[in-house]
Amino acid sequence: MKKITFLLSMLLLTTFNVNAQKTKTMIKSATIAVIPIDVSAAQAWDIIGAVGGVDKWFGEVIKTCEVNGDHRVCGLGDGQTFDEKIILVDHQNKILRYDIATQPMIPMSNLSAYMRVLEDANGETYIEWSGNYDVTPEQKDEVNKMLIGAWQMGVKGIEQYATSLN
Repeated sequence: MKKITFLLSMLLLTTFNVNAQKTKTMIKSATIAVIPIDVSAAQAWDIIGAVGGVDKWFGEVIKTCEVNGDHRVCGLGDGQTFDEKIILVDHQNKILRYDIATQPMIPMSNLSAYMRVLEDANGETYIEWSGNYDVTPEQKDEVNKMLIGAWQMGVKGIEQYATSLN
């Protein structure tokens, strides 16, 4: 009986592994970064809260940006585009929430993210950028690093763009 149970367990495990490989089992994951920025909270929010113009501050990645209502379409240098749904623009709390179902840059899907401009008691400004998404277990750590790297690049771009406006 133990042998039959063991064989049945192995068969089920093998079937699960084969099916997981075929369907690329996805898990929910989350990444958050709090990144310092050397501009005022008002300057940072003016850029983020405008919703459009991502190509002006994330130009290393985003080459075009068009906003139509609650949809933002970003274009890449190779001509590919991806759609973002703007969920919330909260000017009082300086929060921008958006969703991206699919995009061609990072191996993940169903990104639900927000950017929040924070200012501490000393007047230092930070961008909190966070996202929840679907990813394969094998790519979770890689995607986490990619997102943090992209967000750091984006915050640096906001800082450079804000400085250029002065």
